[in-house]
Amino acid sequence: MNQMKSNILGIFILIAPWVVMAQKEATIDKSVVTVIGGAKQVVPLRLTERQFLPMQGVGLPSESFDMKFQEQGEWPLQKLPQLNPTAIDMREGDEKNSAYGVKYANALKIGGGNYGRTLLNFNVGFAPKENSFLGVYLNHDGNLSGPVAEEFSARNENQVKVMSRHFGEKTFWDSHVNYQRTLAHYYGMTEIPKYYTPKNLELTNERFTYFGRFSNAKKEAKSDYSMSTDLTFFRNLRNETEMLSTSQLTFSKNYSSSIKGNLVADYILAEYTAPKALSRSFYRLKPSVVFKSSRVAFTAGLNIIQSKEGNEPAENSVFPIMNLDVGSTDFFHFFAGIGGDVQFNSLNSFSNENIWLAPSIELRNTNQVGHVYAGIKGSDDQNLDFEFRYSYSEYANLPFFMNSKADLSQFDIQYVGDLKKVQVTNLGGHLNFHVNTQVTSGLKFDYVEYQQLQSFDKAYHKPNLTLSWTNTWKLTDFMILSPDVYYIQGLYALNPQTGKSLALDNILDVNVKLNFLLKKNLNLALQGNNLTGKSYQRYFQYAVQALNYNATLGYSF
Repeated sequence: MNQMKSNILGIFILIAPWVVMAQKEATIDKSVVTVIGGAKQVVPLRLTERQFLPMQGVGLPSESFDMKFQEQGEWPLQKLPQLNPTAIDMREGDEKNSAYGVKYANALKIGGGNYGRTLLNFNVGFAPKENSFLGVYLNHDGNLSGPVAEEFSARNENQVKVMSRHFGEKTFWDSHVNYQRTLAHYYGMTEIPKYYTPKNLELTNERFTYFGRFSNAKKEAKSDYSMSTDLTFFRNLRNETEMLSTSQLTFSKNYSSSIKGNLVADYILAEYTAPKALSRSFYRLKPSVVFKSSRVAFTAGLNIIQSKEGNEPAENSVFPIMNLDVGSTDFFHFFAGIGGDVQFNSLNSFSNENIWLAPSIELRNTNQVGHVYAGIKGSDDQNLDFEFRYSYSEYANLPFFMNSKADLSQFDIQYVGDLKKVQVTNLGGHLNFHVNTQVTSGLKFDYVEYQQLQSFDKAYHKPNLTLSWTNTWKLTDFMILSPDVYYIQGLYALNPQTGKSLALDNILDVNVKLNFLLKKNLNLALQGNNLTGKSYQRYFQYAVQALNYNATLGYSF
């Protein structure tokens, strides 16, 4: 705890001068900068997340900053910050808008670097009608992710996505079909046999997804709704498959200027084969009522859940939902609440978090049987946004990635928390600000303590402190510098072959990216990652490449 206090004190010492500057310089325009294509792009204050693999870039985010506060009660299941590779997603430019929404955005991006880095990203769209839009997105990203026998650590991702949108007077339709193939290798072996080829260690995950949603397009309506369906088929090289059907209905209605009713309904069906078939179902219904005045908002409701695993009896859970938000001023808010939830775990979600899974992992849902939280937050709607929070939760079936005893390069899932629940205390927050329209900076931290881990000595592969500092500095009208720093401490692993816990080195990942606007529609980016040159391990046995660099060229048309 003393170490936590000293780290937090260091954070405030670091950011204090910037806060003073941000308060003195009060005029900003949400950091509008010019990027490829000549479109004006809004750089968000909210922190984007970055995956801890080399060759990943920060890039310019594509979402505009939303001053609305995030809903409290998020899961404190610790993951590393994640950010998609330096690829161009659908962009929104002022000259590409119609009365119904965004028309299209066309861009081509190519890149390369050391350790075999290759990048090809193509995004094209067109509007056959004023209110109908079609788009195609192609992406390839690959590199050698580890330093062990480099050809064995090669990875690549390939994606094809077809999108359509239709803006009606009353309804907005949005759908896409997506295919993604991810290839990697089990390179985290103590020693790779000389007679092995990369094919011996190869693993491939394939995902085919259809998503469809229709929602209300009338902004002045007293009620609002959205219905969506997501069908995902997952398959790996071992022919383990999972079919997921996820549907959601959200509905809200204003009964008066101070009372609003909300309803969220989730329905998940899953078929999992590894190697035996397992049918799973999950239902969640969240009715709530919001009472709001000029300074106080109070939410009260229920979270009603039923889940079923194969032939096992259905499990039913009911949690109260209460949240209080008091705005003592337009700038400063206090919030607090209680709740509980169930997280639906799947082969698809675990593979997204850690690709090096062992065969036939066990799937269980994680129960958050109790959750209390409180904190402060604020925003001046111009150049400062902050939040600091405390939360305490108790969990049943909290999942941990553990190296397999049969093969250290593969990871099993082990769950902790049965009669005695895992106690998780979390202290976290963020501070984001603008300075003189030239600098956008964000600081985020999370400190977590795990107690009552039963047979576990440590919270394996879950850090107790995660810090991130991301920045966008507009040096000139044609040059943008984007440095960022990530720090992680408190990582432990268990070597099942010796039965001993191992402390992994703390991670300090420093990255910098420099964007040059060569022409109105031509952009050159130079980037260096892991500048400290340390081959750290996020997961035991999986060291990453040291210093790496790449260059990308983007053309918009």
